[in-house]
Amino acid sequence: EAEALYRQILDADPHHADANHMLGVAACQRGEFEQGIECISKAIQTSPKNAYFHNNLANALLFLGRGDEASASYAAALDIDPKLAEAHYNTGNILKDQDRPEEAAQRYERALAINPEYAEARSNLGNVLKEIGHLEEAVDCYETILAARPDLAEVHFNLGNTLIDLGRSANATDCYQKALAINPNYAEAHANMGNACMEQGLLDDAADCYQKGLAITPDNVEALNNLGAVRKEQDRWDDAIACFRKALESDLNYLEALHNLGAVYGDLGHIEKAADCYRQAGKLEGERPDKSIRANIKAALLLPPILPGIDAIDPLRQALAEKVQAIGGNGDDLNDPHRAIGKTGFFLAYHGLNDRDVQRQIADMYLRVAPSLAFEKPHPPAPAINLRIRVGIVSAHLHSHTIGKIYLGVIENLDRERFDVIIFRTPQQQDAVADAIDSVVTIFNDLDLARRRIAEEDLDVLFYPDIGMEPFTYFLAFARLAPVQLAGWGHPVTTGIANVDYFLSSEDLEPPGADEHYTERLVRLRHLPAFYTRPPPVATVERAYFGLPEDGQLYIIPQTLFKFHPSFDLVLGDILRQDEDGRLVLISGNRKNWDTLLLNRFRESFPDEADRVLFVPRMGSEDFIRLMGLADALLDTSHFCGGFSSTEAFAAGLAIVTWPGAFMRGRVAAAQYQAMGITDLIADDGDSYAQLALRLAQDREFRHDIKNRIAE
Repeated sequence: EAEALYRQILDADPHHADANHMLGVAACQRGEFEQGIECISKAIQTSPKNAYFHNNLANALLFLGRGDEASASYAAALDIDPKLAEAHYNTGNILKDQDRPEEAAQRYERALAINPEYAEARSNLGNVLKEIGHLEEAVDCYETILAARPDLAEVHFNLGNTLIDLGRSANATDCYQKALAINPNYAEAHANMGNACMEQGLLDDAADCYQKGLAITPDNVEALNNLGAVRKEQDRWDDAIACFRKALESDLNYLEALHNLGAVYGDLGHIEKAADCYRQAGKLEGERPDKSIRANIKAALLLPPILPGIDAIDPLRQALAEKVQAIGGNGDDLNDPHRAIGKTGFFLAYHGLNDRDVQRQIADMYLRVAPSLAFEKPHPPAPAINLRIRVGIVSAHLHSHTIGKIYLGVIENLDRERFDVIIFRTPQQQDAVADAIDSVVTIFNDLDLARRRIAEEDLDVLFYPDIGMEPFTYFLAFARLAPVQLAGWGHPVTTGIANVDYFLSSEDLEPPGADEHYTERLVRLRHLPAFYTRPPPVATVERAYFGLPEDGQLYIIPQTLFKFHPSFDLVLGDILRQDEDGRLVLISGNRKNWDTLLLNRFRESFPDEADRVLFVPRMGSEDFIRLMGLADALLDTSHFCGGFSSTEAFAAGLAIVTWPGAFMRGRVAAAQYQAMGITDLIADDGDSYAQLALRLAQDREFRHDIKNRIAE
C-alpha cells in the first residue's frame, strides 16, 4: 500500500525526493536491493544534502556486498550530519568485517556518544573489545546493555563467551542459562554452555549440553566435534570416533574434527590411521596459512603408546628428531600451542634412552613456532621486604592422583613461617586430596591468562611437580614467571625447557653421570622428593574377586602397559617357561586396545607362553592394593619402573622384584629399597631378575621373611 501511494506521488512529481527515497526503502524491505538503490539514488540527485538518504543507500549497498561503495555513502552521510549515530554504527560494522577492530570500536563509541541507549552499537562494541583482548571492557558493555534490556539472549550469550575467555566459566554458565531461558532453541548457547562445563571438568554436563544443541541442529559440526572431545575424555572411544566422523560427513574440510580423530587414533595406537588424518589436515592447512604447521607438528610427535618391538625404537626416534628439526617458524606464529596442538614428547620417556637432546629439540621447535611461549613476567616496582619465600606450585593433578598423593604432604608440611605457598591448579575433580589443599588459585586452560595470573603473585620460586605429564603445564613452563623455576619427578624425565632451572631428584634415585640426562641443573636431595601418607589397610580378598585362577603362581605387574619395554618381554617369557604353573597378571590399558597390541607383541616374543598372560580391568585404589596383595611375586617393569605403585606396595608390606635401569625413571623401587636397607630383590640383569621372581613366587619362607623386613 505504501509503494502504491509513493508511485502516485511520483506520477505527479517524478523528482519528489522523499517519495523516491521511501520507495527505495520499501523495495529493500522486500529484498529488491537493486531497485532500492536506483530509487534512493534518484532521491539523492534531487536532494544531495539529506544524510538519511546517503545512510540508507549505504545500507542497501552493504546488503549486496558492495562494502567500498557503502563506506563512501556512510562517509557522505556523516559529512552532512556528523551526529548521525546510525551511520557511525554501520561504518563500524564495515570496519569490523574488514578486520579493523580498533577503528570499528572508535566508530561504535562515537555512535554511543551521540545515543547512549544505542544497544546494537554497545553490543558490537563489546564484540570488538573482546576480539582485541579488552575483555573486562567488553564485559562492562554487555552488562550495561543487560541492565536495561535483560531480555536480549544474544547479549547474555556474548557475555558468557567473554567470561570463558577470562577463565570465569562458572559465571559463563549462568549467562548461557539466561540466554536459554529466553530462547530454549538457541543451539549455540547449548553448545557454548557445554564448553564452559568442559572448562570446569563437568564432562557429563558438557555432553548433555552438546546433545541438546544437536537435537536442534543435528549437523552442527562444532557441537559434534566437542561432544567427541568429551567422549574421548570419558574413555568412550567408539563414541568419540563416531562423533568426529559424523562431523566430517557434514563437512569434509572441518579441520578440528580431522585433528581430533587423528588424536584418538594415535591414543589407541592406530598410528597409520592417525598419520592419515594429519596428512589430510596438512593438505587443507596448505590453503590455510594461519594454521599451516599444526598437522606437521602433530605428525612429527606421533609415537605408538605400545612399542611394536625393540627394532622400532631407533627409527622412530630418528624420524621424530628429523621432523622436529625441519619444522620452523614461518611468520604464522601460534599464540597458544596448547589449544592448537597440545602434544609433547610424552612416550619418548618409555624407550629406555637418554631423552635430553630430543626433549631440547622439541622445546626449541615450539619456541620457533610459538615465540609467545617465552613470556616474561613484567618487573614490578621493588616490593616491601617479605621475610617469607613465596612459593608457587603448579599442577593439573593435585587430587587423588599419583601426583596429588605424593605431594600433598609436601604442600602441607612446608613451614608457613618460612614460606608463603600458593597452589595453582586447573579445574579438576574434587576429592579428599583436592579438598585437603588450601591456598588454591584455579587457572584455566588458557596460557596467556594463566601466565598473567601466576605473575600477579610475584613469586620467588615456581615449582612444577610433573612437567610433561600433560600438555598444559608443559607449555606453561616455557614462561619466566619467577626467578627460580624447577621441575619435580612426577614425570621423571628432563623437560628440555630453557626456563626450567633445576630438576629435583635424590642421591639414591640417580645413577653416576646423571647430570648428562638433564637440560636442567640436577639437584640430588638426601631423601626421596616425596611425602607419602600411609593409607589405611584394606580387607583382603580371594583370587575369585578378580576372576583369577585359584591354582598356580601369580606374577603380578601392576604397571601401565606403555611401561613394558620390548627388551623386557624375553625376561617375562623366561619366567613363564621356568614356572609351568605360573601366570602373568597385568592391568588393562588406559585405552581399550592396548591389551591387544601388547599381547600381540608377547605372541611374537614368547609365543609358547603368551596364553598364560591374563588381564584384569582397571580399578580403584583400594582394589589396586588388594590385587597386589594376591601376588606370589610382585614384579616391577624395567627401564621405567613403578613409582607410586611401589610406594603403596611397600606401605602394605609387599615385596617387589625390581631391576634398576640406566635412568632415574627406572630406579625408584631400588631407591626405596636402599632407603630401607633391603637389597635382596634388586636384580643386576635379566637373568637375575627372572631368578628372583621365581624364588619370590615359589619360596614361601623367603617371601615371608622379605615381607616382614619391609613391614618393619
